[in-house]
Amino acid sequence: MKRLLILFLIPLAQAQPFVRSDPIPTSAGVTECGVTLDAAVKVFVPVVAVTPAPVPPTVQCKVDTAPMLVGAHTIKLSHRAGAPWNVESADSAPFAFTKPAAPAVPAGLGLSP
Repeated sequence: MKRLLILFLIPLAQAQPFVRSDPIPTSAGVTECGVTLDAAVKVFVPVVAVTPAPVPPTVQCKVDTAPMLVGAHTIKLSHRAGAPWNVESADSAPFAFTKPAAPAVPAGLGLSP
């Protein structure tokens, strides 16, 4: 019974796809990523450590697609170094992708012998 329950929970533990950048060394001093999604105002999010940790340690920009609406999107990322200067790189080339709609709801449920 426990194995059956685990099999049902495995798909729920899967994360949405992420838009990510190439890793950069932590020595570069990048602490945030600028995210421009479609025509929205740029927002800044913290960089994330690459796991398992390589040598030398690296970080990358990583943006979850879960909260995005279904349909076509264009995203650009930038790097920003921390205090005291908060210097920002130029934006990346635009990356275009389409988030698909959910599949149809199951119908015609019943019991079979």
